[in-house]
Amino acid sequence: MAAYSSDLRERVFQAYQSGLSSPLVAERFGVSAAFVRKLALLHRRYGTIEPRPRTQGRKPVLNDKQRDRLIELAGHEPDLTLDEMKARLQLRCCQTTVWRELKKAGLSFKRSLSKLASSPAKMSRKNARVGPAA
Repeated sequence: MAAYSSDLRERVFQAYQSGLSSPLVAERFGVSAAFVRKLALLHRRYGTIEPRPRTQGRKPVLNDKQRDRLIELAGHEPDLTLDEMKARLQLRCCQTTVWRELKKAGLSFKRSLSKLASSPAKMSRKNARVGPAA
């Protein structure tokens, strides 16, 4: 919803300052009584009745330099795992943050078949033997 105009805010606040109650001012100008009280609170706290700037959510965990280094590393060494990238860059964040930053940069995060083929195969519990071989 759009903020009320500066002119309306000024007129509402002047009427409230003249001693009228917030419900009367609200009825006269077609706004809510809560809006009138919020204007008074804004004026007390900040000295102005202009709307406060809206925040855009949480601050990013990684700064621009860290993000650029992460993307560069992912481009040069695509076979690194997320944890390896995080450790190599000494990032203090969770693995999900690294993944999200790579996704935002348009990088896919799939292991190459060559890396998977060269890794040692894990033995399943079913095929594992305990004790001397027969």
